This record gives sequence, structure tokens and C-alpha cells, in this order.
Amino acid sequence: MPVDVVILAPSGANLLAQRELGEAFNPPLIVRESPDGGTVTFSDMDDALVLTLARAKRVDTLRDVTRVLEPATPIPATCGFWTEGYIPFDAITRGLVVAYALAELTNGVTVVKGLPE
Repeated sequence: MPVDVVILAPSGANLLAQRELGEAFNPPLIVRESPDGGTVTFSDMDDALVLTLARAKRVDTLRDVTRVLEPATPIPATCGFWTEGYIPFDAITRGLVVAYALAELTNGVTVVKGLPE
């Protein structure tokens, strides 16, 4: 099972911002959008998957978010978008760094589930 990630933010990161973020890593990450535009993948130069994100979904009310997440989850007051993703177990560290960097880029928070103990 992969590690589940949710980014809650006032806005979603567009593809250009995600590509610029991927290029800022050392070594850089390759950022690709799926042909149907439904997902964006971050992978290393060997094409090993680091993080997969679904298209950001608009949050109409905070109740939509709170009913899914645990009560202790920090939710930004201006949470306008919900972006779900997953990280393969063999890329947990790098995938988490990317997820947290994306959350910071969009002034959001990252919620992580399924980390091995």
C-alpha cells in the first residue's frame, strides 16, 4: 500500500508551478501530466515514481473536508482546494518532501496517512 497524502490549500498549484518545483530539487524531478489531465506525476531521472497527485478539487464548504479527515487534522481557514495523492513506499522521504513543498507553495497543509511504523 502506498502512503496517502492530501494537500489542503486556498488554491491548487498549476502545472507550471509544479514543474518549477520539480526542477528546483537536486537532482531535479520530472513532472508529467497524464494525457487526460487527471493526474500529475513527479518522478526521478530514472523514471522511478516519487509522488502522484490527482487534479485539485474545489472545496465548497469546510464541512466537506472535516467529514473525511480526523477531527485533530489542521485545516486552513481559507481551504479552497483538496489535492489527493500517493507516495510509493520506496520513495517515502522524497515524496513527503515534495508534498510538503507543494503545500508551502500554496499556503496549505499536508495530511499524511499510512506511514509505516
